[in-house]
Amino acid sequence: MDTIEELQTIFEQDYSDFYDNEWSKQDDWLFLNGTFQKSTYDLIPDEDFRQKSLDADQISEPITVITDYSDESEASLGLKLIEPIKIGSDSDDISLSDSVLSLSNLSISYPIPDDLGLEAAFWILYPDPPNYKCDGVDKFFDYVKILNLAPISSLRQQLKSDRVILKFYGIHPDVVQVLGEALLFNTTVKILDLEENSLTPSSCYHLNKLLLRSTVLNSLNLTACKIGLEGAMKLEDGIALSSALRELNLSRCNLRNEGFYYVAKSVAANTLIKKLDISDNNLDEESAAYLQKILISTESLEYLNISWNDFYTKAAIEQVFGGLSKNSSLVELNMSWNAMGKNGIYNIKNYITYTKNLKYLNLSGNRFTDFEAQKIAYAVLKNRSLLEFRFDKNPLSSEAVAGFIRTLSRDEFIYQSPLRLLDLGSFWSAKNGLPAIEQLREFKPNLAINLSGILENFNILGPDLKALFFKTANYEAMSCKIKKDRKNFGHFVLSLEDSRISKDKFKELVEYAKIPITESLVKEIMNQFLVTKKFLDQAALKESYLSYFPDTELPKPKSVVVVANKKDKKNKEG
Repeated sequence: MDTIEELQTIFEQDYSDFYDNEWSKQDDWLFLNGTFQKSTYDLIPDEDFRQKSLDADQISEPITVITDYSDESEASLGLKLIEPIKIGSDSDDISLSDSVLSLSNLSISYPIPDDLGLEAAFWILYPDPPNYKCDGVDKFFDYVKILNLAPISSLRQQLKSDRVILKFYGIHPDVVQVLGEALLFNTTVKILDLEENSLTPSSCYHLNKLLLRSTVLNSLNLTACKIGLEGAMKLEDGIALSSALRELNLSRCNLRNEGFYYVAKSVAANTLIKKLDISDNNLDEESAAYLQKILISTESLEYLNISWNDFYTKAAIEQVFGGLSKNSSLVELNMSWNAMGKNGIYNIKNYITYTKNLKYLNLSGNRFTDFEAQKIAYAVLKNRSLLEFRFDKNPLSSEAVAGFIRTLSRDEFIYQSPLRLLDLGSFWSAKNGLPAIEQLREFKPNLAINLSGILENFNILGPDLKALFFKTANYEAMSCKIKKDRKNFGHFVLSLEDSRISKDKFKELVEYAKIPITESLVKEIMNQFLVTKKFLDQAALKESYLSYFPDTELPKPKSVVVVANKKDKKNKEG
């Protein structure tokens, strides 16, 4: 084997299996997007490339072959001694034995290109992910379709607005995951309302992820989502570390003391939350300690709703108001329906009296009696910050309500208190509170007082007694069977003088005029026009009668006709 043709034969024999592979000679087919597609890259060098590599005329550099290791150390390291072999144009001068060729590294003699296009061809297996707009509309509906979930068509518009309202939708918990992904890079939605949608811990996990990443979402409403302890644990990091969250509503979420522990810890860590609603979560004395820590640590909280919980023990009330007394940021507080009663009256009184930042306070439905109401009234009298005070649905008597209002009718309250609304909507005040209400209405017209009404504040609206008695007198005077006994009562009235007259004298006038009316009727007519106990005003009686019967007039005097006697007529004739 002394020719180039023999060297080429050896090369082809060594790589015959590779060249004879039918797969390598075919086009590359890849399974992409559910179909087979032809690759645009060749995996094997073409025939021209191989021919050029083996053409002796193209070889101008020495070809090196491996002959032997230089020493044992080099052999152990895999180092090989390479000797150059010169191949000229004259094939007779070349002498390569089979052993030399078998020991030679043909990959060095005939180098293979570094990149055959495989790197670019590899990425054809994984197409580029789609580019979604920041509003997340297309992203939401694509994911819903992939997961075979029910779409929410209203989100096409809501995701482009400033709020997503899905209250009472009854959405599937997995939709929350998709919605969270759609909102991750949304720059418009600031309010997310999921009220009355039952959420799983997995849903809370994805909401937590959204809170951590979103820089726009500032209001989250999870009212009645029943997240419980597990959901609160999932949301802990998101609430604590969110840079955008300002309003958090966890009302009726079944948190209890165990779940509220995580909520309290995260809210205390967040220095940006302004509104917190944890009403109706079965919180009691244990949670009061957590709430106290929130109130002491926060400087941003402005609204707090803890209504419909169980803060009625003395220890719980002391802890809550201990935190409130040290808080300087709270503006609105709702503590209604906690059944505090007499246990918390002194804490409440002191807090109302001395607070300087609170403007809206709701103490409705707390079982305050008349005694506690009076204490609270004096505290409101001294307060100089409250704008609205709600005290409805407490078991107060009408006298206690009147006393509450009378306490606030003092000049100190009228001229110094900024109060604009006093809500006593379910109460009725006793009538003795009416002057105080009128006074407040006159001197503090910008104060609105809500009351159900005033007890005994009414006048009986019956028949017009004067008209009734006059009509009865007219009827009785003209109802006699004997015509000559009938009298006109109006003529009698007009015949009266314009002066006062005693009751006895008036009776005598009636009897003298022979007016046929009963004695009891005469008595009732006199009672309507009494000036003193024994005298009545005849002028007022005449004026009143004419107002009912304006056509009444005295009868004209009859003309006198003189008739001559018959004897006189005869004497004249004779």
